[in-house]
Amino acid sequence: MTRSPSEVIISELTRIRESLDRLEKQESASKEAFSSLYAEMEEHKRGTWFAVEKQVLKDLLLFADSMQWALEQTTDPATTQQLQSDLLDLLARYDVVPFPESRIFDAKVHRVLKVVPTDDPSLDGQIASVLKKGFYRGDEILRVEDVTIYQVSATK
Repeated sequence: MTRSPSEVIISELTRIRESLDRLEKQESASKEAFSSLYAEMEEHKRGTWFAVEKQVLKDLLLFADSMQWALEQTTDPATTQQLQSDLLDLLARYDVVPFPESRIFDAKVHRVLKVVPTDDPSLDGQIASVLKKGFYRGDEILRVEDVTIYQVSATK
């Protein structure tokens, strides 16, 4: 049985349409795979850069600690205070900010290095002093805060 010329044309157009649909699906899948890989690469790049940057920032924090120590030791704090302020401004440009002051101990952001005995139950577990300031970078903790806390003395 022979087909009419219009049937042949319709058959060819149908075959071409099916081929185009397959190619379109393949292209869509390729674009989706590319987008997914690109997003994954960008995330990896950000993570790698943060790891490198984090070490530099930690070194700057050590310098900030030295500045704090110098501020506590000097009889003329004006110059040291200005240097410390400048350093904190520099860190802020990299989205590094000190923890807000708090008297309430939080194990997520504080590390206890010393304990001060107390007889006052209202002070139990509260921060007595900050030994080394903690810092955030964005929403992440860059360095925990080293603290001294009060602890109620055991009764005799």
